[in-house]
Amino acid sequence: PYKPTAVKLDKTGTVGLNLGDTPTLTPSLAPETAQATYTWKSSSTKVAKVAGGVVTPVAEGTATITVTATRGSVKKTATVKIKVVDPYKPTSVKLDKTGEDDGVTHDVGVVYAKNPFVLCMLSEETDVPGFERLIQDVAGELAAMNS
Repeated sequence: PYKPTAVKLDKTGTVGLNLGDTPTLTPSLAPETAQATYTWKSSSTKVAKVAGGVVTPVAEGTATITVTATRGSVKKTATVKIKVVDPYKPTSVKLDKTGEDDGVTHDVGVVYAKNPFVLCMLSEETDVPGFERLIQDVAGELAAMNS
């Protein structure tokens, strides 16, 4: 009754993970009275590392985390796929004309990622030379990064 017949993880399928997160994967054995030692492995340590069940994302990509439960000659494994993303990696840029505030037109370049943030904001009564070109240049760089 002390040898495991199965091991499973508290997360299954494909788990999305942001750079900077460090979740802990928790294994469980069947039967409940089973005992084992655990070893952890990542299919790609360039994407995610794992130690003691704690997953540390390294770079964007996909890795499979494997836990092996061992007792004597009995070995049981469970896996979960980790998809690491950079939540701040820009995905698009948009030039917004936000209208007038006290008679001043605002041109705003917004970079969209997980949480949009303002690239820059210029206030002029007329269009600012070069601003739209700046947004186009950034958009071109984003397209190259994401291709």
